[in-house]
Amino acid sequence: TYQTLERMFWQLPILGAIRKTRVDQVASFCQSQRPPHEPGFRVRLREMTREPTPLEKKRMLEMEQLISHTGYTDDPRSRDSFETLTRKLLYDSMTYDQMNMEIVPDAKGIPSTWYAVDASTVRLADTTSLHADTSVDNIYAVQVYDDIIINEFNRKELTFTVRNPRTSIKAYGYGTSEAEMMVSTITYLLWGLQYNGNQFSQGNVSKGLLNIKGSIPERQLRAFRRQWYNMVNGVENAFRTPIINAEDVEWINMHASNREMEYGQWLDFLIKVACAIYAIDPIEINFKYGSGGQKSMIDAPNKSKIVESKTKGLAPLLRYLENMINENIIWCIDHVLKVAKEWC
Repeated sequence: TYQTLERMFWQLPILGAIRKTRVDQVASFCQSQRPPHEPGFRVRLREMTREPTPLEKKRMLEMEQLISHTGYTDDPRSRDSFETLTRKLLYDSMTYDQMNMEIVPDAKGIPSTWYAVDASTVRLADTTSLHADTSVDNIYAVQVYDDIIINEFNRKELTFTVRNPRTSIKAYGYGTSEAEMMVSTITYLLWGLQYNGNQFSQGNVSKGLLNIKGSIPERQLRAFRRQWYNMVNGVENAFRTPIINAEDVEWINMHASNREMEYGQWLDFLIKVACAIYAIDPIEINFKYGSGGQKSMIDAPNKSKIVESKTKGLAPLLRYLENMINENIIWCIDHVLKVAKEWC
């Protein structure tokens, strides 16, 4: 469910770090590019083989301002900036693999303002049609709150885009979140974090049993057992030591082989799997593998890893957002100059 996917990110900081890193990286491109080599975006002609005229250049600057203000407005403070809008959309996309943006048209049907919509409340409209409904005027999606439909949208009024589409009829047109792809990996990571955390909340008594040798009255044994539990048990009564009655006192260790190194390698493997599914190198979220710890984070091998990681993970995100803005905003507003938005 949407709630389960969101809870995964809050309970597992590694997923939150991956999501925040990618959102911050994309946000650095959400301002109009002014210095030639600084990250940003610009509006250009779709006909890249010719130079724009002065009139077209003026129109491009107007479109860039329009994108930056997420619509026509006299006071930019009354609306989300393009960076804020992008952060909201990407947050939902990386959590649910669903991005929804409401588009409010003007009297001529041209987009005038656009807002980010909570993707966890948007569902595709149910239909009995055996074929995909390609009409832009029919009800396409609904917004649900407390099991009540509070809004209806057609394709002109709402974007419903996914990064991982499938042809499976069981998918019902929805995407597949990366978190959904690795449910078992996330479960193992949560178990690992909980296991280590319990050492602090439940105590650190070694696993074993206490064998008291000799004949001891049952009343004294019960009193000793109560005192032992009060002294050495954790706050949640973890690792309760079995106490039995026999001759002498003997400690029998039930956890003789310590394999913490293998346990740590298992957690490292799970982290690498999570990063692989999100197409991000672990070094981008401060997990460094495969080299000595004395080297700098910005040495040459690490630089190449970060560049390759951004090529695999960041570039597709930028291209995905670029196509969504072009198809639903830019090309719907400007039919004459045939302009398009691109990242720089």
